[in-house]
Amino acid sequence: MIQSDDANVLITWSLGIDPFDAVDALATSSPQPHVLNTPATRIADHRIDYLTYEGPVSNDRGWVRRVREGEAQWLAVKDDHFEAEFKTGEATYQVVIDRGVAVFSRS
Repeated sequence: MIQSDDANVLITWSLGIDPFDAVDALATSSPQPHVLNTPATRIADHRIDYLTYEGPVSNDRGWVRRVREGEAQWLAVKDDHFEAEFKTGEATYQVVIDRGVAVFSRS
């Protein structure tokens, strides 16, 4: 989920892999840099409350649990195209979502 410019909406994609599993895979891959591709589907935007909410979703639609949090620098956001860079520890990662595919890479 990515917070939109109007700060009231989370732009949301469903990915074929947990983003943090992708980062973990890139962190342990050799040789560097390594690239990981996964399907990405833009889904309905979510309320900003989901950044901090944990608990049941109304109408028995499931449960929300925060797993991790962090910050990223947006490089591009446009309709169904998204690019960002984020850091964990000393490593820098990029994610590009375009045409139904998310590409994670480590530089």
